[in-house]
Amino acid sequence: MKRTLLLFTAILCSVLGFSQGINFEKGTWKEVLEKAKQTNKPIFVDVYTTWCGPCKMMSKDIFPQEVVGTFFNDKLISYQIDAEKGEGVDLAKLYTVTAFPTYLFINPKGEFFYKFMGSMSAEAFIEKTKVALSEYSEPKTIADWDKEYLDKKNDPAFLLEYMNKREKLGMSNAALLDEYIVLLPEDQRTSDVVVAFLKKDGYFLNVTSEAYKNLKVNEAIFLEKQLPIGNMMGSSIVTTITNAAKTKDEKQLNAAIAAYEILPQVTKDISSLEALYMIYYKETKDNENYVKYASQLAGKRMKTTDEELAEKSKASVLKFEEDAKAGQFGQLDAEKYAQGKEYFETIDKNKIMYGLNENASDVFTRSTDKNVLKLALTWSDRALQLSPDNAQFLDTNANLQYKLGRKKEAVVLEEKAVSLSNKEDVEGIKKMTETLRKMKAGEKTW
Repeated sequence: MKRTLLLFTAILCSVLGFSQGINFEKGTWKEVLEKAKQTNKPIFVDVYTTWCGPCKMMSKDIFPQEVVGTFFNDKLISYQIDAEKGEGVDLAKLYTVTAFPTYLFINPKGEFFYKFMGSMSAEAFIEKTKVALSEYSEPKTIADWDKEYLDKKNDPAFLLEYMNKREKLGMSNAALLDEYIVLLPEDQRTSDVVVAFLKKDGYFLNVTSEAYKNLKVNEAIFLEKQLPIGNMMGSSIVTTITNAAKTKDEKQLNAAIAAYEILPQVTKDISSLEALYMIYYKETKDNENYVKYASQLAGKRMKTTDEELAEKSKASVLKFEEDAKAGQFGQLDAEKYAQGKEYFETIDKNKIMYGLNENASDVFTRSTDKNVLKLALTWSDRALQLSPDNAQFLDTNANLQYKLGRKKEAVVLEEKAVSLSNKEDVEGIKKMTETLRKMKAGEKTW
């Protein structure tokens, strides 16, 4: 009787476990593909990282819901993979995953046919998946479109169809937009069709592309059509530098810097010249140059006095109040108004102190020069002066002290960092606790 009861309980748990959420496969990617072939079902892949907040929210609150599990388990083979570990690294590259969480939909042949991103309600998640499944039933796959593109890439009508298809699938058209604009007569390069594509992909252009040049040449027209040209140009410069770093292409780096130099000052304020160089040298692992520009940027931030921060705070709050009165933020109730005022009251201070902490932390991980580390410690000290009980800032300061051989001071600071950490930041507390253990044991923390 007892054995029968245990067997019944096991079966019941199995059934309930299946119905209470998405049933994710546990094998390798090869095994998942094989199961998809055997069942003739498409594959849903949740691509996540351990540090991604929205990823955790979806795994905790959405995937376990019965309504979600019932829908997915019947129609799809589901799989989860960390984009920064094991097979996940290659899988993310193969399917061009650049943000998290990304939800991939793959046919049994291993061909991508749809994707979307971000956290959302169960209802929205299911609705978007329904769109993916409708795409799966389409006779002409994106792979077919890709092959046809090779023969018809100089046909603007086809290119427009192809771009519309890719947009529907959540794919970038930044490179294709460049090809499309080249094929258009000049009087059509500011059309509503072009504007629509720019709204989505105008932030990811190469500064040497025709699409970027088109932005500059027709800036006045695009501004009339409500395009944020300054933001698009600034973001495209960052995109160009990021791509240049992947192949260590200094020619592209220089082109991006040249494009930055001629931007209006209001656009330059979005990102500093030093920060742009840091993007390149961080990716290329050129620590010497990275530290050089991080030091220059921190030096500028260190010059901002408390009095200047107070004046900037007043100006930011005044601007917020004027914009709110003019209806720039829509209808704000008392609570949202207070939150907005608090945000703008601290925005300039936060830029300085978090920026200094980031600079100090970066130098800690990339330099062994005692003089440079001492300089970075002054940046960290300033950040702590502005926010004495910030666990993140305390952790940075403790690590710098430790690397400079000041073990006693480091341990006291790291203990304080652990005690002041947000209790919901489990990963952060775990990391700081391990750092504290290493400091006490005299082990390397970097």
